[in-house]
Order: sequence, then C-alpha cells, then structure tokens
Amino acid sequence: MNKIKFAKMSGTGNDFIVFDNRTGIFKGDEQRFFENICKRRFSIGADGVILVQNGKNTPVEMSYFNSDGRHAAMCGNGARCAARFAFEKGIVNQRQFDIEVAGAVYSANVGEESVSVLFGSLSGYNSDIDIEIEQEWKIGGFVISGVPHLVIFVPDINRVDVDKYGRTYRQSPIFENGANINFVQKSGESSIKVRTYERGVEGETLSCGTGSVASAFVAFKKLSLRLPVHVEVRGGILQIDTDDEWKSVLLTGPADIVYEGVVGLAI
Repeated sequence: MNKIKFAKMSGTGNDFIVFDNRTGIFKGDEQRFFENICKRRFSIGADGVILVQNGKNTPVEMSYFNSDGRHAAMCGNGARCAARFAFEKGIVNQRQFDIEVAGAVYSANVGEESVSVLFGSLSGYNSDIDIEIEQEWKIGGFVISGVPHLVIFVPDINRVDVDKYGRTYRQSPIFENGANINFVQKSGESSIKVRTYERGVEGETLSCGTGSVASAFVAFKKLSLRLPVHVEVRGGILQIDTDDEWKSVLLTGPADIVYEGVVGLAI
C-alpha cells in the first residue's frame, strides 16, 4: 500500500483532491479509486480529482476527473486550483504561465488572493433549445465553455430545486452527451446569481467555473449585462471579464489549499 500525498483545494466551494503526478504514479485509468476517494462521508470527499503534471508544450498540464471517476475535458475552477498548486509547490517559479487541459492551452495568473485563467472563445451557442421548462422560467441558451452548458433564467434562484430539475434536463435526449445545467438570476446591471447541476458529479456544486463563464456569456447576450460580470455562486464570488466579442474570457476568483494529507493506493 503506497502512501501518496494529496492537497484538498477549494475554488469558491468547488472542491478537489489534487495530486502531484509528475512521476506518473497515476495513468488516468484509476476510475474506481478516484470515485471512491471523492465519496463524501466515506472518504476524503470532493467534486473531482486533479492530476498536475509536466506539460508537453507548457510548464503544467492538468488532467481532471469528475467525482464519478471519469475524465472530463475542462473544469474552470479546477484549472485555477491546479495553477495555485503548481505555483505553491514550486512546479513553476513564475506567477503567469500556460497550463494545458485536454489538449487546449489556457493562460493562468496566480495572485496573492485570487487566480485567473484565460479561456479562448466559446463555441456552439444556440438560444433555440426545445426543452420543456417551468412556466415562469426562460431558456437562455446552450453554449460550450470547455464543456457543454444549458442556461435557464429564473426569477428566484433560491426557490429552485436544482437537483430535481438539473437531473431531468441533464438527461434530456436533446443533449448528445448530456450537459451541465445552470440556473441564473439577474441581480444587478453587471451581476448574476448562479446555481449549477454538474454532470459527472450528478448533483449541485457550490461553484462551477465553466458554468459561471457560460452563464455570464448568455446573460450578456440575452439580458444586456455589463462587463465585467460578477457571478455569485453558493461558495463565493467569481468575476468574468472579456471583450465585447467574447474572443477571450478571463475567469477570476479565490483558489486555496485547504489542507494536505496522505492516502493509500494499492499498486
């Protein structure tokens, strides 16, 4: 039984188990192990697992796995936490560097109290989504911000049963591979409140970075939101800044190491 060091990290309440995988301890096919250590109350507990590795063409590469142990293409808060981890552990010695995630390259900037990750342009925007929702709600649209998201505008975000409706919409056959579901309430001229049901976690998370980016984008398009957009999630505040054409998007917020420990792995 090998004892492997890990860090428990939080990005506005989106929590992760982070491993320094530069020596290749993990191959990425340890689905059962990742799923087990993410189980709350029975193990460490987290929304997902992050492997921080040496990049092929960048200083850092992140591999991300949802709490079901399956690989995911992107996690915005996860990338911010991976960047913090890489800087704090001396994997990089500068605060600004590139990080590769599933073949895409993002620029990270590690500040004293916050971490920013620069996304490229979003894709696949479609406001004409044929899905049945509650009468007082409105479809904002579908967009891919690293992973697919559906945005739904609601009058009172605190009255939404996120797990119930998120699970229903997430499983809709209209989405080929499922989608994350974001419930969004406009709270000001440049602010929104967001609650997200995440596929792979199969439940509500306290924060979702890619969901915040997607929600800000759709709210900008449909609700004439001003930039930068302040996104209030259940775990804190994220800021989304970009140009008017959304060709590059900066996601900023806190990303912290909560505690460190060791976990056993039978190899």
